[in-house]
Amino acid sequence: MRPFSKIIAGTMTWGTWGKNFTSAEMSALIEGALSLGISTFDHADIYGGYTTEAAFGADLKTVKLIVRRFNT
Repeated sequence: MRPFSKIIAGTMTWGTWGKNFTSAEMSALIEGALSLGISTFDHADIYGGYTTEAAFGADLKTVKLIVRRFNT
């Protein structure tokens, strides 16, 4: 198994720079991506005027995950 999915979900427009998704919408997007095998997300602290990464992290905490550890 690869540590990164072949498709990467970009989150730049999930916050105030674009769609301005609610917490519930962002959690649903994360869950949907994971259900499709997309387990890699691109986000940066600057996205959404420094708000999207924090919102993503907070919403990720609400998603039930199966965590696997990869040896690097």
